[in-house]
Amino acid sequence: MRLGNLLPFGQDIESGEFVDVGSVPNGDKCGCICPSCKTFLTARQGEKNEWHFAHKVNKSHNSTKVPCDFSFYVSVRMMIRQISETGLDLKIPLLNVPSQNYDETKKILLPVNLPVVSREHIHLQNVRVGEKFSGVLVDVVASVQCVPFVIFVSYKDRLVPIELFDPKESKAGVIEFDAKALREAFQKTKNGQYLEALKSFLMNEVEGKRWIYHPRYKEVEQKAFIQSEDAKKQKNLP
Repeated sequence: MRLGNLLPFGQDIESGEFVDVGSVPNGDKCGCICPSCKTFLTARQGEKNEWHFAHKVNKSHNSTKVPCDFSFYVSVRMMIRQISETGLDLKIPLLNVPSQNYDETKKILLPVNLPVVSREHIHLQNVRVGEKFSGVLVDVVASVQCVPFVIFVSYKDRLVPIELFDPKESKAGVIEFDAKALREAFQKTKNGQYLEALKSFLMNEVEGKRWIYHPRYKEVEQKAFIQSEDAKKQKNLP
Protein backbone atom coordinates (compact mmCIF):
# COMPACT_ATOMS: atom_id res chain seq x y z
CA MET A 1 0.00 0.00 0.00
CA ARG A 2 1.47 3.35 -1.00
CA LEU A 3 1.10 5.51 2.04
CA GLY A 4 -1.26 8.44 1.68
CA ASN A 5 -2.94 7.39 -1.57
CA LEU A 6 -4.76 4.15 -0.85
CA LEU A 7 -7.37 3.78 1.86
CA PRO A 8 -7.57 0.91 4.36
CA PHE A 9 -10.77 2.24 5.99
CA GLY A 10 -13.93 3.90 4.69
CA GLN A 11 -16.95 5.39 6.41
CA ASP A 12 -20.20 3.47 5.99
CA ILE A 13 -22.81 5.85 4.59
CA GLU A 14 -25.76 4.37 6.49
CA SER A 15 -24.26 3.71 9.92
CA GLY A 16 -21.53 6.35 9.96
CA GLU A 17 -19.11 3.72 11.32
CA PHE A 18 -15.65 3.12 9.93
CA VAL A 19 -15.01 -0.23 8.25
CA ASP A 20 -12.08 -1.93 6.56
CA VAL A 21 -12.12 -2.92 2.92
CA GLY A 22 -12.24 -6.61 3.80
CA SER A 23 -15.66 -6.30 5.44
CA VAL A 24 -17.66 -4.71 2.61
CA PRO A 25 -18.92 -5.80 -0.84
CA ASN A 26 -16.48 -5.42 -3.71
CA GLY A 27 -16.68 -2.47 -6.07
CA ASP A 28 -19.07 0.50 -5.98
CA LYS A 29 -21.56 -1.40 -3.79
CA CYS A 30 -19.35 -1.00 -0.72
CA GLY A 31 -21.52 1.92 0.42
CA CYS A 32 -18.66 4.00 1.82
CA ILE A 33 -17.25 7.50 1.59
CA CYS A 34 -13.76 8.84 2.22
CA PRO A 35 -13.37 9.93 5.87
CA SER A 36 -11.28 12.88 4.73
CA CYS A 37 -12.96 14.45 1.68
CA LYS A 38 -16.36 12.61 1.79
CA THR A 39 -16.01 11.41 -1.81
CA PHE A 40 -17.76 8.12 -2.63
CA LEU A 41 -15.43 5.12 -2.54
CA THR A 42 -15.11 1.87 -4.42
CA ALA A 43 -13.69 -1.28 -2.81
CA ARG A 44 -10.93 -2.89 -4.82
CA GLN A 45 -10.52 -6.51 -3.82
CA GLY A 46 -8.31 -7.89 -6.57
CA GLU A 47 -6.09 -10.96 -6.67
CA LYS A 48 -2.81 -9.16 -7.44
CA ASN A 49 -2.78 -5.89 -5.53
CA GLU A 50 -3.41 -5.29 -1.85
CA TRP A 51 -7.08 -4.69 -1.13
CA HIS A 52 -7.96 -1.05 -0.62
CA PHE A 53 -10.60 1.62 -1.06
CA ALA A 54 -10.23 4.05 -3.94
CA HIS A 55 -12.02 7.28 -4.71
CA LYS A 56 -14.92 6.50 -7.03
CA VAL A 57 -14.79 7.16 -10.77
CA ASN A 58 -16.20 10.54 -11.73
CA LYS A 59 -18.39 9.79 -14.76
CA SER A 60 -17.82 13.26 -16.21
CA HIS A 61 -14.09 12.58 -16.52
CA ASN A 62 -11.99 9.85 -18.04
CA SER A 63 -10.02 9.23 -14.84
CA THR A 64 -10.73 8.71 -11.19
CA LYS A 65 -10.90 11.60 -8.79
CA VAL A 66 -7.43 12.48 -7.46
CA PRO A 67 -7.18 11.12 -3.90
CA CYS A 68 -7.10 13.76 -1.19
CA ASP A 69 -3.68 14.11 0.40
CA PHE A 70 -4.54 12.82 3.84
CA SER A 71 -7.05 10.03 3.10
CA PHE A 72 -4.88 7.29 4.57
CA TYR A 73 -4.02 9.20 7.73
CA VAL A 74 -7.52 10.47 8.44
CA SER A 75 -9.01 7.00 7.97
CA VAL A 76 -6.49 5.51 10.41
CA ARG A 77 -7.12 8.28 12.94
CA MET A 78 -10.89 7.86 12.77
CA MET A 79 -10.62 4.09 13.16
CA ILE A 80 -8.36 4.47 16.20
CA ARG A 81 -11.01 6.69 17.75
CA GLN A 82 -13.75 4.19 16.97
CA ILE A 83 -12.05 1.10 18.38
CA SER A 84 -10.95 3.03 21.48
CA GLU A 85 -14.52 3.90 22.44
CA THR A 86 -15.20 0.42 23.83
CA GLY A 87 -11.93 0.34 25.79
CA LEU A 88 -8.51 -0.53 24.46
CA ASP A 89 -5.51 -2.58 25.54
CA LEU A 90 -2.48 -0.58 24.46
CA LYS A 91 1.23 -1.30 24.42
CA ILE A 92 3.22 1.79 25.36
CA PRO A 93 6.93 2.56 25.15
CA LEU A 94 9.03 2.39 28.30
CA LEU A 95 10.37 5.71 29.53
CA ASN A 96 13.63 6.15 31.42
CA VAL A 97 15.90 8.96 32.59
CA PRO A 98 19.67 8.33 32.34
CA SER A 99 21.78 8.72 35.48
CA GLN A 100 25.01 7.39 37.02
CA ASN A 101 26.12 5.27 39.96
CA TYR A 102 29.57 4.98 41.43
CA ASP A 103 31.10 1.52 41.55
CA GLU A 104 33.34 1.51 44.63
CA THR A 105 35.04 -1.74 43.61
CA LYS A 106 36.04 -0.64 40.12
CA LYS A 107 36.30 3.06 41.06
CA ILE A 108 34.32 4.11 38.01
CA LEU A 109 31.00 5.75 37.15
CA LEU A 110 28.44 3.39 35.68
CA PRO A 111 25.44 4.47 33.57
CA VAL A 112 22.01 3.54 34.92
CA ASN A 113 18.43 4.29 33.93
CA LEU A 114 15.76 5.41 36.35
CA PRO A 115 12.34 4.24 35.16
CA VAL A 116 9.47 6.66 34.63
CA VAL A 117 7.31 4.06 32.87
CA SER A 118 8.22 0.46 33.62
CA ARG A 119 5.20 -1.47 32.37
CA GLU A 120 4.42 -1.93 28.71
CA HIS A 121 0.68 -2.64 28.69
CA ILE A 122 -2.21 -0.49 29.87
CA HIS A 123 -5.98 -0.66 29.57
CA LEU A 124 -7.90 2.47 28.59
CA GLN A 125 -11.20 3.11 30.37
CA ASN A 126 -13.83 5.87 30.32
CA VAL A 127 -12.84 6.68 26.76
CA ARG A 128 -13.95 9.83 25.00
CA VAL A 129 -12.90 10.73 21.47
CA GLY A 130 -12.51 13.93 19.49
CA GLU A 131 -12.51 16.17 22.56
CA LYS A 132 -10.38 19.10 23.61
CA PHE A 133 -7.64 18.59 26.17
CA SER A 134 -5.52 21.47 27.43
CA GLY A 135 -7.26 23.66 24.86
CA VAL A 136 -6.49 21.55 21.77
CA LEU A 137 -8.40 18.83 19.92
CA VAL A 138 -7.04 15.35 20.61
CA ASP A 139 -8.12 11.93 19.42
CA VAL A 140 -8.57 9.98 22.65
CA VAL A 141 -9.07 11.08 26.25
CA ALA A 142 -9.28 8.15 28.66
CA SER A 143 -8.24 7.07 32.13
CA VAL A 144 -5.69 4.51 33.26
CA GLN A 145 -6.12 3.58 36.91
CA CYS A 146 -7.92 6.90 37.48
CA VAL A 147 -5.14 8.93 35.79
CA PRO A 148 -6.06 10.88 32.60
CA PHE A 149 -4.44 9.49 29.46
CA VAL A 150 -4.38 11.18 26.04
CA ILE A 151 -3.60 9.93 22.52
CA PHE A 152 -2.80 12.34 19.70
CA VAL A 153 -2.50 10.84 16.20
CA SER A 154 0.06 12.72 14.13
CA TYR A 155 1.03 12.81 10.47
CA LYS A 156 2.36 15.29 7.94
CA ASP A 157 0.90 18.76 8.62
CA ARG A 158 -0.76 17.46 11.81
CA LEU A 159 1.99 17.80 14.36
CA VAL A 160 1.62 17.54 18.13
CA PRO A 161 0.48 20.95 19.46
CA ILE A 162 2.90 22.65 21.83
CA GLU A 163 0.20 22.78 24.52
CA LEU A 164 0.43 19.00 24.98
CA PHE A 165 4.10 19.10 25.96
CA ASP A 166 3.16 20.94 29.16
CA PRO A 167 -0.60 20.39 29.62
CA LYS A 168 -2.77 22.29 32.06
CA GLU A 169 -3.78 18.95 33.58
CA SER A 170 -0.36 18.11 35.05
CA LYS A 171 -1.37 14.64 36.26
CA ALA A 172 -2.15 13.35 32.77
CA GLY A 173 -0.06 11.22 30.43
CA VAL A 174 0.14 12.14 26.73
CA ILE A 175 1.21 9.78 23.95
CA GLU A 176 1.80 10.62 20.29
CA PHE A 177 1.02 7.98 17.68
CA ASP A 178 2.58 8.59 14.26
CA ALA A 179 0.13 7.11 11.72
CA LYS A 180 2.81 6.40 9.13
CA ALA A 181 4.16 3.64 11.40
CA LEU A 182 1.32 1.44 10.18
CA ARG A 183 2.63 1.30 6.63
CA GLU A 184 4.67 -1.89 7.04
CA ALA A 185 2.02 -3.61 9.16
CA PHE A 186 -0.65 -2.94 6.53
CA GLN A 187 1.59 -4.12 3.70
CA LYS A 188 1.65 -7.55 5.35
CA THR A 189 -2.14 -7.67 5.74
CA LYS A 190 -4.13 -10.02 3.51
CA ASN A 191 -7.68 -9.66 2.16
CA GLY A 192 -8.19 -6.19 3.55
CA GLN A 193 -8.31 -7.19 7.22
CA TYR A 194 -6.85 -3.86 8.30
CA LEU A 195 -9.03 -3.51 11.38
CA GLU A 196 -7.49 -6.60 12.98
CA ALA A 197 -4.04 -5.44 11.87
CA LEU A 198 -4.60 -2.06 13.52
CA LYS A 199 -5.85 -3.61 16.76
CA SER A 200 -2.88 -5.97 16.86
CA PHE A 201 -0.47 -3.13 16.19
CA LEU A 202 -1.89 -0.98 18.97
CA MET A 203 -1.83 -3.87 21.46
CA ASN A 204 1.56 -5.37 20.56
CA GLU A 205 3.87 -2.78 19.01
CA VAL A 206 5.51 0.44 20.21
CA GLU A 207 6.75 1.69 16.85
CA GLY A 208 5.41 5.17 16.14
CA LYS A 209 4.40 5.74 19.78
CA ARG A 210 6.18 8.46 21.75
CA TRP A 211 5.73 9.96 25.18
CA ILE A 212 4.93 13.65 24.92
CA TYR A 213 4.29 14.20 28.59
CA HIS A 214 4.35 12.07 31.72
CA PRO A 215 3.43 13.47 35.14
CA ARG A 216 6.37 11.80 36.90
CA TYR A 217 9.07 12.66 34.38
CA LYS A 218 10.33 15.88 36.04
CA GLU A 219 10.39 14.21 39.45
CA VAL A 220 12.46 11.29 38.16
CA GLU A 221 14.66 13.65 36.14
CA GLN A 222 15.51 15.59 39.31
CA LYS A 223 16.21 12.35 41.19
CA ALA A 224 18.49 11.20 38.36
CA PHE A 225 20.42 14.47 38.44
CA ILE A 226 20.98 14.28 42.21
CA GLN A 227 22.03 10.64 41.99
CA SER A 228 24.49 11.42 39.22
CA GLU A 229 25.99 14.38 41.10
CA ASP A 230 26.39 12.27 44.25
CA ALA A 231 28.13 9.57 42.22
CA LYS A 232 30.59 12.13 40.81
CA LYS A 233 31.37 13.39 44.32
CA GLN A 234 32.02 9.84 45.50
CA LYS A 235 34.41 9.28 42.64
CA ASN A 236 36.38 12.42 43.47
CA LEU A 237 36.71 11.66 47.16
CA PRO A 238 40.30 10.90 48.25
